[in-house]
Amino acid sequence: MGFRSQGTKRILTLSGLRAFLCTMLLVAAAPALTPAALAGTVRVGSDNDLAAAFRAARPGDVITLQPGTYSVRKLKTETAGTESDRIVVRAETLGTVRIDGGGEAILIRHPYWTFENLEIRGACDKDDWCEHAFHIVGNASHTIIRNNIVREYNAMIKGNGLPDKKNGGMPYFPTDVVIEKNYLYNSSIRDTDNPVTPIDVMGGERWVVRDNFIADFAKSRGSGASYAAFLKGNSRDGVFERNLVVCEWRHAGGVRLGLSFGGGGTSLGSKTCVNQDCSVWHTNGIMRNNIVLNCPNDVGIYLSKASGAKVFNNTVYNANGIDVRFPQSSADIRNNLIAGAVRTRDQGTARTSTNVMTGSDFAAYWPALGRYMKKRLEGQDVKYPTIFAKADVDWAQSVVDDVIGYLEQSPIGNGSGKIDRLLEDPEALNFNLVDDDAILDDGQELNDVQDDFCERPRGATPYDVGAIEYSAGPCDVKARFPMLDELPREASPTG
Repeated sequence: MGFRSQGTKRILTLSGLRAFLCTMLLVAAAPALTPAALAGTVRVGSDNDLAAAFRAARPGDVITLQPGTYSVRKLKTETAGTESDRIVVRAETLGTVRIDGGGEAILIRHPYWTFENLEIRGACDKDDWCEHAFHIVGNASHTIIRNNIVREYNAMIKGNGLPDKKNGGMPYFPTDVVIEKNYLYNSSIRDTDNPVTPIDVMGGERWVVRDNFIADFAKSRGSGASYAAFLKGNSRDGVFERNLVVCEWRHAGGVRLGLSFGGGGTSLGSKTCVNQDCSVWHTNGIMRNNIVLNCPNDVGIYLSKASGAKVFNNTVYNANGIDVRFPQSSADIRNNLIAGAVRTRDQGTARTSTNVMTGSDFAAYWPALGRYMKKRLEGQDVKYPTIFAKADVDWAQSVVDDVIGYLEQSPIGNGSGKIDRLLEDPEALNFNLVDDDAILDDGQELNDVQDDFCERPRGATPYDVGAIEYSAGPCDVKARFPMLDELPREASPTG
């Protein structure tokens, strides 16, 4: 119709045709303009910018915080990343960005998010209030927490399920989470009776916890017992590897345990466990190439209702060995350098071979006995003032400390004195060998252990015992954590 006309009308018709063709080309191209194609670097420089970036995040976004201090109450993920287009929240360099968080700084509810190079500090008036820096829940699978400093929280990284209405209310748990190369510690003993465990995970599968520095986790109230990290709640296939755990680093006190499959169980009932079944707390977990030290009041590794656990090539120093507890627990324990011994109790079972153990099964009893005796002595000067003075009670308690300390270091304790003769200076994180007769080539080759604490390949000859393959040369433990000497010390929420 338009092409039979002449002059201006024909010109207009051709213009319309061109417009129509352009429109069609845009429509054809529209499928390529996915959210990932529109994503990119999102630079934020204020608290409001940060919150807005979380709300507007799309797959492929890289939310980059400019240097400075941010204050947040709770940031929540609102959308999922994808396997090929993760959503990343990061600083350019660790130590340039600090987030002062409230009771729960970041709630992660969606999969494929990464958080890296951030310092997150709990800034609460009471320790009871600062619970989690990262709370990973429900569908937040494939989360990565990498190269962060996290401090002044009770359970810094917490994982658990959320009820799924589509599945009859059964909880859905995050899986395939990676926690790596972080510094997790508290500047002081937490004044709380809440659980204090830097990595506290209920449920889930295939969590990998590797290359982290975990230290100074303790509480002054409640049971007094705390863990560096545990996987429990009928979780399975978890991995702890190449972590450095220092139970007592800058401060001491309380009962501090190292790494655990099972932890202390749960008092919240079956709803917190996978398939609502809490009969087993972890299945088929692996601990390999970890160094755990300075846990004088309890064990370095604790397996509690942990079925099919593998504990290979770890070094446990100045702690009270390894506990395998309850009938559900079965463990394969090989190639470990252990202060203390492997103790099975409450019908737990373990297969042990090619371990170097420096102490006895009694190792864990001496600290408990010391705490009991000092508690009995406490207040005797008030109860019997005509018999005991306060100085008498103090002297008696100091004697208990001296005697128990001697027994702990002796062959009927954890025998750490023997390890002191094997290694240069473990207290200073110098694990270089002085005497190699008891360690070199005394282990077994294991398919589940291909490298050592310093990520060097294990040799083709029989493995060395412990976390370090000394046959490959020195391993500088401190160099694995370059920020170690620069980590902040203050605990004040206004510091």
